[in-house]
Amino acid sequence: RGRLTFAPGVTRAAIEVEIIDDGAYDLADESFAVVLDEPVGGASLGEIGRAVVVIESDDERRALVKQVASLMSLNVDAMQLAGASWREQLAEAVTFEPPRQATARALDGPLLGGASPPAALSLSCPFAFAGFALALPWRLLFALTPPPRVAGGWACFFVALVGIGVITALVGDLAAHMGCCLGMKPAVTAITFVALGTSLPDTFASRTAALKERHADSSIGNITGSNSVNVFLGLGLPWLAAALFWASPQGAAQEASWRDRYRGEAWYSEAMPVAFVVASGDLGFSVAVFTVLALVCLAVLVARRATVGGELGGGAASKYSTATLFTALWLGYIWLSIAKTEGDPRLPPPPPQPPPPG
Repeated sequence: RGRLTFAPGVTRAAIEVEIIDDGAYDLADESFAVVLDEPVGGASLGEIGRAVVVIESDDERRALVKQVASLMSLNVDAMQLAGASWREQLAEAVTFEPPRQATARALDGPLLGGASPPAALSLSCPFAFAGFALALPWRLLFALTPPPRVAGGWACFFVALVGIGVITALVGDLAAHMGCCLGMKPAVTAITFVALGTSLPDTFASRTAALKERHADSSIGNITGSNSVNVFLGLGLPWLAAALFWASPQGAAQEASWRDRYRGEAWYSEAMPVAFVVASGDLGFSVAVFTVLALVCLAVLVARRATVGGELGGGAASKYSTATLFTALWLGYIWLSIAKTEGDPRLPPPPPQPPPPG
């Protein structure tokens, strides 16, 4: 605020405003207003008593920043949005939303303003909070995943993929230790605790997709895609690594110990080359049972599309009956596989092994 004084006979004066260069790059132009008011001494204001001064960003500095951003393949707006997404992820990770009862609108009608009365808290709220507290460290850890806006989504994809792999490996290792402490056979532990622990991430991912997506493609496609990764990569990559090892000079140096280890096996022959060996055990029986039950599951999904109109959803009877059937299929697979591993006499015996070479 200041005073502008006109000497006698003077009809024009200038106001000097110092513009300070702060050295920072501004995305938008800045402005300020100059207002003339409270004239004294017989002076009066004309029609225009207010002027807006716009400070445009330095063209040279703006061009330099754009050039640097172009060279680094960065987008300033995208970086700002990514920062906001990171804050939203952290806020969502530490926010607990208590489950509420799914009740209809109250009998006396809506509240003032047309809003429905809030639903009462569900009886499972304490259990939900306990689960939230247990998952809070993991929620905070995965909230640090780069938002999809960073690096075109590739950073989010690879960081999430590594995180899921680490968690799955940890859960599988803990499940194997649990089965060992309970005195269970490795094959039984593999189809129960290890399989259940490593499949939980896929289960929750399918549940989330079923709740948020309009169609069932994402939830069911996640299951089939996960199975294909387990079969093709989970088995193919170890076999590839073992094949490369036994074909290398390091593997050739251990040929004598390999032959001493497997010379007593029925399938061994002195003429056969060294290779990666894993005993099948009851794998053939488990795969056969799984294939039959999987075909039954697919047949149920096809029947649901014809009768209910979709693979998921429908009325309460169709939903609960399908869920019960699928759970029974899984329990049946577990029971048959365990019975075969434990040598149940009601199941067919394994095929006889050929005699070892003389």
